[in-house]
Amino acid sequence: VQSIADDIALSEYAFRLFDLHPHFEAVTQSLSITTFRYVPPSLRASLGSPETEETLNRLNQALLHRIETSGDLFLSNAVVDGKYLLRLCIVNFRTSRQDIEALPELIAGMAAELAPAYLTCESLK
Repeated sequence: VQSIADDIALSEYAFRLFDLHPHFEAVTQSLSITTFRYVPPSLRASLGSPETEETLNRLNQALLHRIETSGDLFLSNAVVDGKYLLRLCIVNFRTSRQDIEALPELIAGMAAELAPAYLTCESLK
């Protein structure tokens, strides 16, 4: 029971970290699951527009593939209200607070490598 409570607390902590990070939008948190997506600051002002949402969906799908192939961590995805989200589910009793603290910068670094290809003028048309 304590292990489950620890996983939930880590998920809540992850949600707060992603919510505070300028390159992410934290979307949901329930039990040991947190969903979020990478949102470059240049697209914040146009959130909700169909073009921006399509770009973000494609960018986050590519980001998930990059994460999966990195071997650094494993995430899955969820689609909530048409938004393609990264889904963090904490179930390993060895996951630590330090592991969670490393995630936003690790994922933002991977996203920064991918983002230029998705943020061209053409991709926003």
